[in-house]
Amino acid sequence: MIAPHSLRSLVQNVRKSTKLVPPSRSRAAAHTSVMRDEVVRLLNPQQNEVFLDMTFGAGGHTQAMLDVCPSLNCFSMDRDPEFMKHFERVKRETNGHLVPLLGPFSQLPALGESHGLGPNTVDMILMDLGMSSMQVDSAERGFSFKHSSRLDMRMSGNNSEDVTAEVVLNTLGPADLARIFKCYGEERYARRIANAIQEHRTTLGPVRTTKQLSDIISSVTSRCYGPGNDRAISPTNPNSRVFQALRIFVNDELNELCAGMELAERLLRSPGHSATGRGGRLVVISFHSLEDRLVKWALSNATDLRLNEGNRLLSLALQLASRTQTSNAGLVRRQRLLTQLAYKQSDEKPNVRWATCLGPLTPSELEISENPRSRSAKLRFVEKA
Repeated sequence: MIAPHSLRSLVQNVRKSTKLVPPSRSRAAAHTSVMRDEVVRLLNPQQNEVFLDMTFGAGGHTQAMLDVCPSLNCFSMDRDPEFMKHFERVKRETNGHLVPLLGPFSQLPALGESHGLGPNTVDMILMDLGMSSMQVDSAERGFSFKHSSRLDMRMSGNNSEDVTAEVVLNTLGPADLARIFKCYGEERYARRIANAIQEHRTTLGPVRTTKQLSDIISSVTSRCYGPGNDRAISPTNPNSRVFQALRIFVNDELNELCAGMELAERLLRSPGHSATGRGGRLVVISFHSLEDRLVKWALSNATDLRLNEGNRLLSLALQLASRTQTSNAGLVRRQRLLTQLAYKQSDEKPNVRWATCLGPLTPSELEISENPRSRSAKLRFVEKA
């Protein structure tokens, strides 16, 4: 096991080092993997170890890991079916041992069972949260207010049975919409925006496109954040906050994140199950405060990850499920994810789960200048005790 002071030195060396491996010219140009070198150096892959990339995307992190350690046994997971074309490319270019797993974090027990994934079987796990650049830049996916398209926002793809943002906006009442915008977007004018959406539905018809929603938000916030008002205390574009809130709700992202953190802890090897005597390593990269707070909470050695009704972020979907009448059963989750997981071993949790915790680390100024979308990234690293 690497001593904590050695790991801190390693992080310092990451900042001073040049890039490990230049990206292949054939790699997807639409997405640049965030903090790629830091991920590789902290995970420190060794020959024949098992690496689970729980957010494969365009495969940049996995490809960087294979560039350094070609004998890795890689499991490549993503909930977006579009990832398969990138998976095939990475597998072809690296000739590596890669196994695809299509689904959200909560389906990992079922997806990995036939491949031998279970407690104490994985050496390294990466979770690079949020949207990929491909999803943001794909107008028809409806993730961004910068494109005019139908309000979809499903990370599971257009063929999914999951509910769309359009259905959410045109089914829930203003009180429930306001709670979504407030809890998941931290939008202080959530109720005014929700009321404006209700007024649009009543007078003009359903809200179907990203432009319609953006115009509604702007009509409210231009008054609230106009000249002489308190725009200075909220520099983030209100469109960003409301779109983020809808995306998180549609994809049940915070419940899925909590499930993913629980599963990562159980899958990672303890030192006693590792050939090297080193505990499993986990890197989580988050992009907004809700994710980072939940990750920090989950990595606290004193924390029990099981959901509880008192947590306002994790229980919102459940509260809406009990209050909202809708014919679409997929609108909200009606059971707690963690009670369905197959990896539960006991009701007791060890006092100390992690031997080392580092972070949050942030991208270098050079990386931010080359990839502005990385500016909000926060990386946290832990090693299992």
